[in-house]
Amino acid sequence: MDYMPKSTTEAHSDSYWSRWSLGIIIIVILVGILIVFLAIPTQDVISDKSNQMKATSNCRQIIMAMKAYAADHNGKYPKGKTANEVFRELVRADILQDERILGCPLSGYVPDNDVGLAPDFNKAVGPGENHWMVVDGQGDDSLAYTPVVFENALEATWPPVWDGSPYVGIRKRGQSWERGRIVIGLNDNSVVVEKLYGADLRRQTVQPGPDGKSIFDLVPKAVVLDIEE
Repeated sequence: MDYMPKSTTEAHSDSYWSRWSLGIIIIVILVGILIVFLAIPTQDVISDKSNQMKATSNCRQIIMAMKAYAADHNGKYPKGKTANEVFRELVRADILQDERILGCPLSGYVPDNDVGLAPDFNKAVGPGENHWMVVDGQGDDSLAYTPVVFENALEATWPPVWDGSPYVGIRKRGQSWERGRIVIGLNDNSVVVEKLYGADLRRQTVQPGPDGKSIFDLVPKAVVLDIEE
């Protein structure tokens, strides 16, 4: 069969559709790139919220363990010179059976869940394995709004202060979440995420409420049990 060359009209039509198809491909690629760039900040926000929810869950489980201990010890929470010692008592009392709840997403303090052998459990909650500070001398009968457990602060002082400046990767001692937030567990078994404030981003306190007082201001004086590093 003899080859029949395309007419000028057919040639123009093929050229038009080729350009149109190429244009569609370019548009699809550009839209895909735009979606990726728009999704990255959203994913960061979702990830941050998810991590805070995990931290909140851990904090609530710690308070529940403290209350379970108090039920067998005249309403008093365990004692210790450090927060680690307090939580170690929960392990020895067979109440805290997974020390990983003492950690927190993105924290530099990571429990390995190796507690050692009974009855001493001398490997439980060792240095660098606990993220949470404890307010000393509390019990099940303490005021409902009393802070019991909170994320490690810069120092074991009252009221505590945190570093609200942006962090990269793992949070170091006293560093808050993005947008300056801290997870705090109260004696009524509730957990709150409080916002920090202050001119110095590296030394901020919990933002006060409408009455001018923060959660920590409601307790005039308290002893904070430090983490072991």
